[in-house]
Amino acid sequence: MSQRLTLFITAICVAAAVIWFLLPPLLAPADLIHYALWTIACVVAGLLWLPTVSAEATDSMASTADMAVLILWGLTPALYIVPLSTLLQNVGQRRPFIRVVYNSVMMVIVTAVSGVVYHALGGPSDGLFNHVAAGEFRTWGEELSLIVPFVALGLTYRVTNIVLTAVPVSWSTERPFGKVITEDFIYGEQVLSDLALIFLAPLMVISFLFLQYVGVLLFYAPLVVIRDSHRRYVELKRAQDQIIHSERMAAKGEMAAEIGHELSNYLAVISGRAQILVMEATSSENPKLERNARMIYEQAANMAILTRGLMDFSHREIKIQRVDVNDLISRTVEFVRPQNKYDGVEFELDLAESLVPIAADPGQLQQVFLNLFGNAADAMIEKNSPKKRIRVVSKARPKEDVIEVSIADTGPGMSKATIQSIFEPGFTTKPAGHGFGLSTSYRIISLHGGQITAESEIGRGATFRVVLPVRASEPA
Repeated sequence: MSQRLTLFITAICVAAAVIWFLLPPLLAPADLIHYALWTIACVVAGLLWLPTVSAEATDSMASTADMAVLILWGLTPALYIVPLSTLLQNVGQRRPFIRVVYNSVMMVIVTAVSGVVYHALGGPSDGLFNHVAAGEFRTWGEELSLIVPFVALGLTYRVTNIVLTAVPVSWSTERPFGKVITEDFIYGEQVLSDLALIFLAPLMVISFLFLQYVGVLLFYAPLVVIRDSHRRYVELKRAQDQIIHSERMAAKGEMAAEIGHELSNYLAVISGRAQILVMEATSSENPKLERNARMIYEQAANMAILTRGLMDFSHREIKIQRVDVNDLISRTVEFVRPQNKYDGVEFELDLAESLVPIAADPGQLQQVFLNLFGNAADAMIEKNSPKKRIRVVSKARPKEDVIEVSIADTGPGMSKATIQSIFEPGFTTKPAGHGFGLSTSYRIISLHGGQITAESEIGRGATFRVVLPVRASEPA
C-alpha cells in the first residue's frame, strides 16, 4: 500500500472518530429493537453485491436500506447502524482487514454528510418514525415538503460514497481518478441502478410505516431484480470487451504474420552477409572492424528472435487430440528443470487426481506452460527473490465442463497497470524481451476456446490461471 493511500485511510479514520465524538449516540431505549432489526436489514441488503465492470470495486444494494435508516431514525442512530452493518457485511464477504476497516469508517462520513444535507433541507433531525407516530405529516403539503430532502439525501449519499470509494481504487490500481469514476460508477446502466435505489429508499420507508417489517421484507424483491439486472449488464459488458479484445488480437495476428514473414526474408540475407563480414574481419586483424561486424551479426540475431515471436503469435492452426494436462505439465517441468534459469527454483505440483483428458493441441499448450514457467523464473531471478518457488495447481470444474491450471510464483509481483497490458503484443517489462510470449499464450488459449488471466500485487508474486474446455471448440 502506497504512502499516500495509507495517509488517506488514516485521515478518513480520524475524521470518522471526530464525527463520533461530536455526535455521541442518542439512542432511544424504546427503539433499540428497531435499531437491531434495521441493522440486520442493512446487512442483508449489503450482501446483495456484485463486482463493477472493471472488477476493481464492488456495488451493493445497501444504499436503499442505509438511507431508509437515516430517514426513519435520524442521524445519530444511523451513524452507528450503517457503519456496523457495513462492518458485518464485509466480514461476511471475507474481505481483507484493511478494506473492512476502511469501508466501515467511510460509511460514517457518508452518513454524516448526507444526513446533514437532509436535515438542512427540512428533513426531521430525529427521524421520521416518531413524527409519524405522533400524528404529524397529515396533509399532502407536509408530505410533499419531504421530496426535496429525500432526493438531496440520495444524491449526496451516492456522490460521497463514489468519491470515497474511487480514491483508494484509483491509487491502489494506478488508474486515473476520472477513469475510475467513469468506468466503475458513472455509466448508463449504473446511473439507472443508482437512481432506482435512491427513489426506492422513501418507498421503503413508507412501506415500513404502513406494513412494519413485512413491508421491509417485500422490498427485497425489487432489490434482487435491480441486482440481477445489473449483474447481467456487467456480464454482457465483459463478454463484449472479451470479443473486442479477441478480434483485435486476431487482426494483430494477421498483421504480425505479414511483418514477420517479410522481416524473416530480409534478415536471412543480412545474417548471412554479417556472418561473412565477421569471418573476414577476424582474418583482417582489425579489432574495430571485427567489433562492428560482430555487432551487426548479433543485432540481426536479436531481430530473428523478434520475427519468431511474430510468427508464433500469428500461428492459428491447432492439431486437436486427447491431452492429459497433468502429464503435459509434469513433462514440461522435467524438461525445464535442467536449464540454468531454473537453478534454485522449486516446483510445487498440486495436480488433481483423475483429471479427464481434454481436446487440445499438446504442442501449443506446452508452449503456453513454457512461457509462463520462463516468465516466473525470470521475474524471480531479476529481483533475486529469497525463495524461488513455482506452484502449479490443476483442478476440474465439472459443472462448467472445464479444467483450470494456475501457475503462481514468489516473484516481485506486478502493478494493476501492468496486468491490464500484459497480454498485449509487444508489451514487455524485460530489457531483452520481445513482448510476444504472453500475447502468444493468450492467442493459443483463445483458439482453444479457453481463457487466461493474471492476478498479482506488488511484492506478492503473480498467479496466472488457464481455463480450458474439456471438449474441443472450433478455432476462432
